[in-house]
Amino acid sequence: METLFIVCPDCFLEKKIREQYGGKHFFLTALGIVFERDISNELLYLIRYEGIKKIYIVSSSCCSFIQKNINHRMDSTLKVDSVLSELKKGIQDQLLKIREINEKASLVALKNIYRLGYEITENDMLRNNLRRFNIELIGLILNKNNEPIQEINLSAILVRLKRNDNP
Repeated sequence: METLFIVCPDCFLEKKIREQYGGKHFFLTALGIVFERDISNELLYLIRYEGIKKIYIVSSSCCSFIQKNINHRMDSTLKVDSVLSELKKGIQDQLLKIREINEKASLVALKNIYRLGYEITENDMLRNNLRRFNIELIGLILNKNNEPIQEINLSAILVRLKRNDNP
């Protein structure tokens, strides 16, 4: 079974993923898992011609872009910084209740995973191919400091958001 991992190249998580998951993998990278352009054609190719059966959207609480965002040190010229800043604004009330920086970063990482999962399933062609080929969409929070790995079944969560879709 072929697996695609969408990761931030700045986090250097590929080795840990290979060790943890074994087998043959494909990696699609974007800073902070925020793509500068539409990636639907790349995803469709991988789904149709490489036999992808699982797509992992991976984020790390150690991601430098998330850490910069939490600590208010963003480079506003990058799309990743503006997207993460907007995401953080949407969860500001939750973040204010958390004291630990790593917990705040984990929450931003989780919301960023949901954001990209939602973007992927918003595309009709991608959503239809995910269903047609029975592809699992999974969120994965990693920490390169060997903290536990958390997997989130995005397929179930995002399907609930799409209830009004026709199958």
